[in-house]
Amino acid sequence: MARCDRSTTTAHWAVMTSTVDRKPAELDAPRLPTFFILGAGKSGTTSMHRYLGAHPDIFMSSVKEPTFFNTGFHVVREAQEYAALFRQAGAARHIGESSHPYLTDPGAARTMRAFFPDARFILLLRDPVRRAHALYLHQRRWGWERARTFEEALELEARRERSRRFQRRCPTNVHNYRYVGSSRYDEQLARYFAHFDRSRFFVRTYEEFRADPRAVLDAAVAFLGLPPMPDPDLVAHNVNPGRHHLPVLRRHLCKAGLPGRAVAALLKGRRIPLPPLQPGTEEQLRATLESSVRRTAELLGRPGLWWLDDEHEPTSRYAAHVAGRSPRPCRDDRTA
Repeated sequence: MARCDRSTTTAHWAVMTSTVDRKPAELDAPRLPTFFILGAGKSGTTSMHRYLGAHPDIFMSSVKEPTFFNTGFHVVREAQEYAALFRQAGAARHIGESSHPYLTDPGAARTMRAFFPDARFILLLRDPVRRAHALYLHQRRWGWERARTFEEALELEARRERSRRFQRRCPTNVHNYRYVGSSRYDEQLARYFAHFDRSRFFVRTYEEFRADPRAVLDAAVAFLGLPPMPDPDLVAHNVNPGRHHLPVLRRHLCKAGLPGRAVAALLKGRRIPLPPLQPGTEEQLRATLESSVRRTAELLGRPGLWWLDDEHEPTSRYAAHVAGRSPRPCRDDRTA
């Protein structure tokens, strides 16, 4: 299982090249990505990765989330190992990889600009409160989060962010423990918009993708300048089941080196309920993130159509906030 390491950005890039003035072609690879799925995590990126990978003119890396360009946390660590992910691309017109940590990593946008100045980016953004809770459920499900409740994890967030000891010992990407911080899309988008023209970004919401996956997929393919697929298989992938396997046992099995699917098969039926999002916590987080949501809507130029409610109407709580109206109540969404 991938782990946090102590390498600095400089040390990491020394593996790849001695200076950012050199080009990615020097990786000894005939083909490298032309676009990236940036995230956000728990917003449908696994499904989008699989759908785009089925297009005859698109090659997606077999390893999702190699996180090679991250600071400190890498699934794929070596330059040649990263280049090898794309050696089977053949004549594909576009090559892509998906690593949602690139969106939350503060240095990733600058790195992308240095090495992929002509890259395009696909983003799916989810209601940040629901996404924060879904990320917590994901962490609990895999045994990476020991906080028994979402509220406890939120209380620990600031302390963990300051703790070097926690960051050294965390079993996965440290940004996955920034439930609120990683849901501030405005800060993340601003970093990328400072380095790339906005025309290079395709942005939709998870709620739009969930309501009409074919329409969003066709739009993403058109963004890449390709014809639509005639009959795509639109089965959802990596969906939180609402319950999780025994976390401690799962964590030890993963540490032993068993693949995720093998661990899931061994623990099949041994599940306990995951805690739902409490109404009081939801309201508190909506107030905390309201200014970030407003800023995100301004950055994307979408003040009147933000997150959709369960009936897929453009009258979500956030759209109501932006329009200055009282928000409508929305039902609990257990799909992650």
